[in-house]
Formats: sequence, C-alpha cells, structure tokens
Amino acid sequence: MKRYSSTFIALALCLFAVSCGSKKIKRGDRFEVLTEMREEATMRWDQPYTNSFNCIIPQGTVLEVTMAPPAGAEFLEVEVVSVNGNSNKEFIEEKIVPDHIRHRKGYEGFYLSIPRKYVGEKIQKVE
Repeated sequence: MKRYSSTFIALALCLFAVSCGSKKIKRGDRFEVLTEMREEATMRWDQPYTNSFNCIIPQGTVLEVTMAPPAGAEFLEVEVVSVNGNSNKEFIEEKIVPDHIRHRKGYEGFYLSIPRKYVGEKIQKVE
C-alpha cells in the first residue's frame, strides 16, 4: 500500500507541474502580437479618472504583463513595450495614441486589457 501511495503522489506532482507550469502567466511576461489587433486602450490621467480610446496594435508589437492575472481571469493587463523594434516611450505613444489625446493636459499614458484567449491565437509568449 505504501509503495502505491508514494508512486501516486509522485505522479500527481509531476502532472500538476506539467499542466500548471506551461500555462501560468506572470507579471513581466512578454508577448509578441502575431496579427494586427484593434483594441480599446485605457488612459491614465494625473487624477483619479480613466477613459478609453480605440487603437490599432501593429503586428510585431511586444506587450508586457503588468499584473499577474488571478486564476480564471479572462483578461490580461498589459503595456506596450516595443513597436517595430523600438522601445522608446514617445515613439510608442506616437504610433498608438491619437494626438488629441496624447497632448491633452493631465494625460500620463495608457494600458490594455486583452482577452486571455488571444494567447496562442493573436499573441505568443516571447521567451
């Protein structure tokens, strides 16, 4: 009986490690956009207020997870860290954020909440 218990526990731990380890998304993980995406971006302001705008995220853009998603979360909070290989924040903002928003007083930046189902379809993890 003891032999079976040890074997069962070892097998269960291996299966858990394989099934959980490969799908876990954590803060700092990076993803490359595989195909151009039209998304809604949330703006950050210098006061406790947010709103959004529609934007195009070009193919090849690199996104970084800003918050580890809780188990079962349907969305990932990400920031754009590179567009066309350029990681300059001003360049990124010029490519994605319309002028009338970017130059508005109090504007501090933007982030995206993208569906987790995009992983493997529209975005892929960058190792």
